[in-house]
Amino acid sequence: LAGKTLADSELRQKTNILIAAIIGKGGMQVNPAGTAVLEAGATLIGFGRRGDFDVLEQMLEAKGNN
Repeated sequence: LAGKTLADSELRQKTNILIAAIIGKGGMQVNPAGTAVLEAGATLIGFGRRGDFDVLEQMLEAKGNN
């Protein structure tokens, strides 16, 4: 997911998780726009159901991203 914009990552569509903030090298972006670029090592703060985060974890494992 690193290098993709939040919109291009399709996290919301694929996992139903709402990303509330991104914490990266440049600090914290609250309520990030779809144009926000995901950095390697960034921390995402999101809202969703437990099962939604399980889907995200499976996506990351399948891509070797965690």
